[in-house]
Amino acid sequence: MEPNRGRGKGFLDSVFVSGSFFVVFGLLILLVITPLASASPPSLSDTADLEAFMDGLMADQLMTTHIAGVTVSIVKDGEIIFAKGYGYADDNKTIRPIANETLIRPGSVSKTVTWTALMQLIEEGKVDPDADVNRYLKDIKIPDTYPGQPVTVRNLFTHTAGFEEIHPDKMEELNEAGAGFSADSLKKLMPARVFPPGQYPAYSNFGAALAGLIVQDVSGMEFEDYAREKIFAPLNMTRSTFVEPAPENLQPYVSTAFRYADGMYTPIIEEKTAVISPAGSMYSTSTDMANFMIAHLQNGRFGDNRILEEETAREMHSAQFVADPRLPSMCYGFYEGKFNGMRVIQHAGDLIYFHSRMVLVPDENLGIFVSYNTQTSSSAPVRDTLVQAFMDRYYPVEKPKPAPMAGYKERAGRFAGDYLWSRTIFSDYMKIGNLHAPMPLFQLKATDSGTLLFREKQFVEVEPDYFRQIDGPDSMVFKEDAQGKVTELYYSTNPFFAFLKVEWYDALAFNANLMLLFKAIFGLTVLLWAALAAYACFKKKKKPKDWYARGTMAVLCIVFFAYLVWIDDTLKEAESMIPEGQYLGIVGLVLFIPSLAFCALAWKDLKKWGRLHYALLVLACLAMIIWMWHWNLFIIS
Repeated sequence: MEPNRGRGKGFLDSVFVSGSFFVVFGLLILLVITPLASASPPSLSDTADLEAFMDGLMADQLMTTHIAGVTVSIVKDGEIIFAKGYGYADDNKTIRPIANETLIRPGSVSKTVTWTALMQLIEEGKVDPDADVNRYLKDIKIPDTYPGQPVTVRNLFTHTAGFEEIHPDKMEELNEAGAGFSADSLKKLMPARVFPPGQYPAYSNFGAALAGLIVQDVSGMEFEDYAREKIFAPLNMTRSTFVEPAPENLQPYVSTAFRYADGMYTPIIEEKTAVISPAGSMYSTSTDMANFMIAHLQNGRFGDNRILEEETAREMHSAQFVADPRLPSMCYGFYEGKFNGMRVIQHAGDLIYFHSRMVLVPDENLGIFVSYNTQTSSSAPVRDTLVQAFMDRYYPVEKPKPAPMAGYKERAGRFAGDYLWSRTIFSDYMKIGNLHAPMPLFQLKATDSGTLLFREKQFVEVEPDYFRQIDGPDSMVFKEDAQGKVTELYYSTNPFFAFLKVEWYDALAFNANLMLLFKAIFGLTVLLWAALAAYACFKKKKKPKDWYARGTMAVLCIVFFAYLVWIDDTLKEAESMIPEGQYLGIVGLVLFIPSLAFCALAWKDLKKWGRLHYALLVLACLAMIIWMWHWNLFIIS
């Protein structure tokens, strides 16, 4: 069966080539159909109004943010009230995404299926959410890093197990080798436990994959078979699967992924995530996801079928972990948020090229799902813009400016500094990547007006340690230790992260300046000795008595200088640290021993300035080695 070809290439070419017309037309639609502030908001029962609004909004988004294609579905009161695709979904730009046909990759939205499967086993009494996960795992065991503090099933749901991030090199190696989802794959991927369970939220793909393995081990079924039989089938999600790549009968309907750069859309080979399949490998359509939303909004019921009992579903949607009661909570896999004052439970999903979001508004029996198939600088934020625009139109509210508390200006400076998010790597050479800003290291600055700048947004303190965004809905809370020192912050849109305030020696500015100082010492030393050697050769002078010390130290300086340049370039490009580059550091460490010995032998022949120079070099090399040790640069994966 051939996929639906939409309207064809001619139509799309005319739309996208005449982009300015499309944008203007879309904005005119929005202007015409947007109600006056004093008027009542339009009703979602007016499907013509809804489609006109979405058409205008999507026309604007696709052209201004350079998205190739998008699919959207909206449900209300147990029905799909809107489902449509926009743009294109194939290499030749001839196939429009079709809501009930085109397969997209919802990424981490897949986790909500995994969490639902695990809740089914909890409901059946086969899994205790507060039990050690090792009770249910057959072929893999989580190490007892914190004696007496095991990782529980609830910790997996709330991302509070304390795992560091999965090592990207290991992930890529396993995926390229064709390794599938299994206990053996997870053994090879297992990240270190870096926080006691329950201390900090730290979003974990490994934790979600582990949840899928528990489903597999406890049920006795392959995870993908369990999902198909226990969730997809009763919800009539006929085009959803965790099999990667998608089965042959679904392959013609899989949307192409695109990268937009330099004015061009480049089709991308499909991403591989099979090793952690339960965490993000699902294929689905926007209408299949609509059925999933309906089931959760109806507390487990879909038509005559149930995937969860009502009590279980309500428990799944309830708060389970929160850093501060003024912020949204983690639920059983879903996480809370607020749009226009209304509580939502939701999940976003990001592969490199697909960006998705599912938002459920339980009090309104309303759900929104959207998935974009393009990587651009705007592809992740644009999904938030869509949901906010929808809520502003159909559920508008007044948005008063936050009122600052007394003394907020004097207090602002104490919160400034560098904050490292908890989803990162600490245990090997990838730790140096924590110096990359703006992610995973975030810089928070205090302004002269007493506000805080964080993630390109401005906040003001309205209660002690509680800040609200001045021109938006976000908020954040700071935590202090017993001595009143600020230690971390929590952000309203990310209840699955903590942002940990780093010490001065882990701050970006200190380390950037230290690296610059190292490069200056090593680089100038090599230039000085090279110039002296050239001059001596020109004048036909004898070798200096310390030539052997100069030679070994010069080689060491070159190695360390090259290593620092490599680290600096890697951090600037925000790329994965390449293990091969680490050998420069190992070579430098090995060279330091003979260099130190030769310096000691040459000491008696040196004059005051020569001794001072060698002392400075030795101290710089020793400081460099200590710095490398601190950042785990001698630990090669």
